[in-house]
Amino acid sequence: MSEDDIKNLRSVWEELAKSSEFDLSWLEPYVQSALGVKTHLERAKKLKKLKDKVVALDIKMKMLRDELTASQAQYEVARRSLSEVRNGFKEMNINAPIGYAMF
Repeated sequence: MSEDDIKNLRSVWEELAKSSEFDLSWLEPYVQSALGVKTHLERAKKLKKLKDKVVALDIKMKMLRDELTASQAQYEVARRSLSEVRNGFKEMNINAPIGYAMF
């Protein structure tokens, strides 16, 4: 229902309620409900938008968790490789004098 439809319904209802000699109290809840459709549709639209956002964030979190798991595995492999290389490596000072005498 568009904004114009709501305005038209409201004006028709007010005019009918003023000019009618009939008891229209039974019809009023239905008219008020119809006038509240815009609010309901706006809330439904907002709800859908929020649901979509939650789904998108869930997907992003899953991707980030997977990426974190892969990075942790790579870290462990690199750490083990570093440990293995360190075990067989002896540091020495390249700038130290050789200690070779010419004469």
